[in-house]
Amino acid sequence: MGKGSDENNCCVVINSIGFVLLRTNSWGYLRNGTSFDGIVGALHRKETDIGSSAFFRKDRFAFVDYPAETWGSRY
Repeated sequence: MGKGSDENNCCVVINSIGFVLLRTNSWGYLRNGTSFDGIVGALHRKETDIGSSAFFRKDRFAFVDYPAETWGSRY
């Protein structure tokens, strides 16, 4: 079945699945020692449920959960 199939559309309707694409100007860097900008900030403020970041950083660990490592950063 293709993307536009009735099966896929049915799952979206039954489960009320939807999405909003949020773009940021940054992966997320600590600002003023208390909050993050970018996608990490959006995740922490619960503006989004899922995000992606190219690098693992120790300063982000207390703010977001990483399900799997994709690229380790030395910082």
